[in-house]
Amino acid sequence: SLIFPYQAGLLFVSALRQSGMDWAAVRQVYADPPESTEQILHRPRTLFAAQLCGLNLIDGLALRQDAITTAEGHTVVGVAQAPLTPGNPTVATFAPATVSVHRRAPEGSVRNVVSGRIEAIAPQAHLVRIHVGPLAADVTPGALRALQLDVGDPVFVAFKAAEVALYPT
Repeated sequence: SLIFPYQAGLLFVSALRQSGMDWAAVRQVYADPPESTEQILHRPRTLFAAQLCGLNLIDGLALRQDAITTAEGHTVVGVAQAPLTPGNPTVATFAPATVSVHRRAPEGSVRNVVSGRIEAIAPQAHLVRIHVGPLAADVTPGALRALQLDVGDPVFVAFKAAEVALYPT
């Protein structure tokens, strides 16, 4: 219909603003739109697009070729999908199924660990989606029962660098 672009556009801009973008960043999204649906699906640049694709997205600035730093000062390590320029806007994306949830800080080869409180727990197909801050983790119902997790519980979420795609925005 004739009004669809206006309704969809309003929802899109609203989602961008709710994700924390200021008006200058929203204008930049419109100034440099994706060239294809493939770019949106395989390299989402906004939280809105990542959520549509079922991915976690973390914004930051390139620190080096294998890492970004967030506004909160966290370092996220991953695999660059294109050359990164230190200091330039970069995102990290990864699937919720690649995120593990722990009661204690995990040890081992995992490079990315974030602590927080469980904000929501909801069924997600045959799994359970756990929301910890802006991140989502998909676990089995058995894992949820074994860990005795509930909303408000402090946890650690971990995701391997090999599962994190880094690319400039």
